Amino acid sequence: MKTLEKVLKVLAALAAIAGAVMVILRLIERRNARMDELDAYLMDNEADEGVDEVPTAYAVGDEEYLDQDLGEWNELSDDAAVTLSFLVDPANAEEFQKELAEAGYSSTYEKETKVLDAVIHGPKDRQEIEEFDQLLKKLLVSTNATYLGFAFE
Repeated sequence: MKTLEKVLKVLAALAAIAGAVMVILRLIERRNARMDELDAYLMDNEADEGVDEVPTAYAVGDEEYLDQDLGEWNELSDDAAVTLSFLVDPANAEEFQKELAEAGYSSTYEKETKVLDAVIHGPKDRQEIEEFDQLLKKLLVSTNATYLGFAFE
């Protein structure tokens, strides 16, 4: 009789464990089904019709950014100095600097960061700033550089 009781207790314990395992498996199945549904909703495989390809490098609008930035200055006073930064490939940095030097502007180049800083000192009127703008646009195209921005010193 005692053996039968022990066997029944073991069977009852095994049944309880099996029931608990079934409940846990059912919960995992439900969670996975919800996650699959959420993935299907959030990561739709169809291509969005409203998404356009974004061009890289020069085509992004470096000219427009440069025009906007230089357009804000109007003129530079006697003591003003502005540093414009460009991302330039080391192979083209020398050409960029040479063109700037021939036009009378100073520049520095950091090989590690590939950043070229061009400095323009005042006094400059609107016409001189526009000429500088045209020179920089030409250099952006010829050296495949990227305009990063400017800072007043």
